[in-house]
Amino acid sequence: MSFRLSLICALGCVILFFSTAVTADNWPSFRGSSDGFVAESDIPTEFGPGNHEAWSIDLPRGHSSPTVWNGTVYLTAHTPKTNTLHVYALDGETGAESWHKEISVNEVENFIHPDGSAAASSIATNGTHVIAYFASSGIYCFNSGGEQLWHFPMEAARSYSGASSSPIIHNNIVYVQRVASGSTFVVAINFNTGKQIWRHDFPVLGRLGSKSGAATVRATDKELIVHNTTGVSAHDLKTGEIIWSVRAATTATSSLVLTDTHVYAATYVQTGEEALRPDLPAWETLLKSTDKDNDQNVSAAEFPRELFWFRRPEGEASPQSSPRIRINHVDFNKDGKVGEQEWNGFKKRFESNRENVTDHGLLAIQLGGKGDVTKTHMTVVEKQGLPEVPSPVIGNSHLFMIKNGGILTCIDIKANKRLYRQRLGTTGTHFASPVLTGNLLIVCDGTGQIMIADVSGDRPKVVSKTLLDDRVFATPTVVDNTLYIRTESKLYAFRK
Repeated sequence: MSFRLSLICALGCVILFFSTAVTADNWPSFRGSSDGFVAESDIPTEFGPGNHEAWSIDLPRGHSSPTVWNGTVYLTAHTPKTNTLHVYALDGETGAESWHKEISVNEVENFIHPDGSAAASSIATNGTHVIAYFASSGIYCFNSGGEQLWHFPMEAARSYSGASSSPIIHNNIVYVQRVASGSTFVVAINFNTGKQIWRHDFPVLGRLGSKSGAATVRATDKELIVHNTTGVSAHDLKTGEIIWSVRAATTATSSLVLTDTHVYAATYVQTGEEALRPDLPAWETLLKSTDKDNDQNVSAAEFPRELFWFRRPEGEASPQSSPRIRINHVDFNKDGKVGEQEWNGFKKRFESNRENVTDHGLLAIQLGGKGDVTKTHMTVVEKQGLPEVPSPVIGNSHLFMIKNGGILTCIDIKANKRLYRQRLGTTGTHFASPVLTGNLLIVCDGTGQIMIADVSGDRPKVVSKTLLDDRVFATPTVVDNTLYIRTESKLYAFRK
């Protein structure tokens, strides 16, 4: 064989290697390399325990999604009783443990919401480096054999719902967004040395900032794009300096979705649309329905339980989904009862605050801007049906959003037009993001119900329903014709 032919063959092998290294056979980070979209796969549509179940294993608790590289499945977990954090590497074919690292910490991150998890961040890997982020203790790097290469320490975070942002690896740099009480920043780490390259701090926006989530950052060839309570911003990959920004009201629990020309952000706010904003009754109506002893006041025993600051009518199964207005919020003179003057004063302030509420929305932001591009590059595509936690997914120029109650919205992103909104059949609170494989949309609700729908037509057509006997918080993973579903206590692998 000639030298030239040998060189061509060698180069062909190199090109083949790098072209297949990022195919559907790998899922390198949270939501994969294409924001939850897989162009083609052959997963079973009918599945469950004992039905197309390749394997399942018991795991400690955790909300992180499986990451897969060359047949190895990586994920994190947490054992609350012992304050132990876990990093697992599993054989994707059998579920056998390849290696397992335990990390003991003095203090686990502190969060208020009962649905939070100290193992909510998914692992990022490029095949040689395995990056795990825990808001309790920082960022850890292991090699593919499980040897710890470095640790970037952080103190235990304090937040409302848990610091669930996942790391990404881009051009040999690890990027992580961290949201904690009094501190929101993005940090860039050299993945070979574990040394900080840069850090960009954001202003903390009062209660909204303290009660927000932490969306996973996204990277293009030119910039790092961040979603947090200040809005959406793009940063120089090497320095962290802001290139462009969009101002928006958002709790930033939903991660971004990228196309070649735009980035899409679902900017949910608890009072961001009319369905989430309950009204307060007039004093006469309140008194008529509650004043049992006819003393023209509302006592603590009479104070109604159906008054709310905001409502999540489709997510009532989740704790703290609809925070109640309590008598101590209204009883200004602390005499144990509410009179007409107190109620009218509270109602006036309540309604005044509502006038300052900003509608949330699905934002389409054109890439390539400079400075504040809120008015020049941003379009509000949709104002209703916004998901609180699940991220959107895009396939075939259609964007899909799933919100609490299993309400599915489909947007034509070429026309920026809603095609439909309808109930899919899942119920209650939704935490997991939808995954789209070909024309099949996979949706998980918090109760453990998995719905697969064909979305190739004018309306979605339900293909299958599966109920797993456990809650589901983690986003599914589709790799190598295998569907991975992580519940609170198990990891399932389903394949034909």
